[in-house]
Amino acid sequence: MATVKEIAKNKFEIRARVKNEFGEWKNIKRRFNGTKKEANLFATGLELEKDNEGLTKDWKLVEYMEMFFKTFKKGKVNAGSEKLYLNMIKDVKTHFGKLLLKKLDPLKYQLFINKLCEDRATSTVLSMHKRLKVAINHAVKTGLLTRNPCTGTEIAGNDKNARKTKFLNTSDILKIENVVKLEWHPRNCAIVIAIHTGARYAEIIGLTWDDIDFDNSLITINKTWDIHFAHDFSTTKNESSNRIIYIDDTLKNYLKTYRTKQKELFLLKGISNKLNLVVSQEETHPLLNKSINVYLKNTCDQLDVPKITLHALRHSHTVQLIEAGVDIKYISLRLGHADISTTLSIYTHISKELETLNRARINEFFNLKNGS
Repeated sequence: MATVKEIAKNKFEIRARVKNEFGEWKNIKRRFNGTKKEANLFATGLELEKDNEGLTKDWKLVEYMEMFFKTFKKGKVNAGSEKLYLNMIKDVKTHFGKLLLKKLDPLKYQLFINKLCEDRATSTVLSMHKRLKVAINHAVKTGLLTRNPCTGTEIAGNDKNARKTKFLNTSDILKIENVVKLEWHPRNCAIVIAIHTGARYAEIIGLTWDDIDFDNSLITINKTWDIHFAHDFSTTKNESSNRIIYIDDTLKNYLKTYRTKQKELFLLKGISNKLNLVVSQEETHPLLNKSINVYLKNTCDQLDVPKITLHALRHSHTVQLIEAGVDIKYISLRLGHADISTTLSIYTHISKELETLNRARINEFFNLKNGS
């Protein structure tokens, strides 16, 4: 059994007994930099690999990626994320073949990323790059590599998605909300919730009425609805996505009215809503993201505002919070980002209205300070 000993803060020594490439048992010692949880996971990985030549051999890149997925991700992330990892491993195998992990260098990796960018959305490539970088960084932590060849990679493709509207200014959002509220429909409710909370699509359709605390003006987000695989409740994107967020009076009053109307309609149609879903038009059939986006597109056309998606309303919510003077740390927690850098990296491009607002704040601060 592998043992884990902390030798300094976030530094561990791991001892294990594994088989080498000749099938011989060998005692090994590894230094690991990271959290205790990560160190224990790695020690478990050593144990899992002891019947498959251990970690003393020269790993092929694709073999290492498969081991990392099976040890650290399989069964620990949702089905959607598992599929992304499996697709990533397939791409690595196709491009790199039998390349050894230790032979991967920054140039080879950059050429791989460039190839992916030729026919895929930049966001898709970036998502894959992040997962690859985490896996390779694990190899660095365990001493299999001295540096991460994924560091410093440039990602820039011919991306049609880059031309899509990422967010709307507050005045356009208000126009959309006013029209959406005129009609009772689950898709309209999903849009209103997205505008006021910045929640993700899967989080919104996974909401139940038990998650909404009207007395304390709070919504608990601790699950999603897996509409592609399980067709049931699932885990959130990551641990940070589990959160309790404040809801304003406008949203709270809207949801109260919506719930009353939902009960009336469901009673009339004989729908029990046994899962207690907020955004549902039948028993256990939450709305497809596509159907919500089609309605949003038509609404934008009607109002003559830039076309926007439900996910872009999440970005718009962030801009509204910044305009309201909310600090970036609170915004990061509210959105369920793993760390503040994610919030900062995604929302670097802000609207002209926000830029104007910030300039006005700077002028107001320094004019006040200097008595002008």
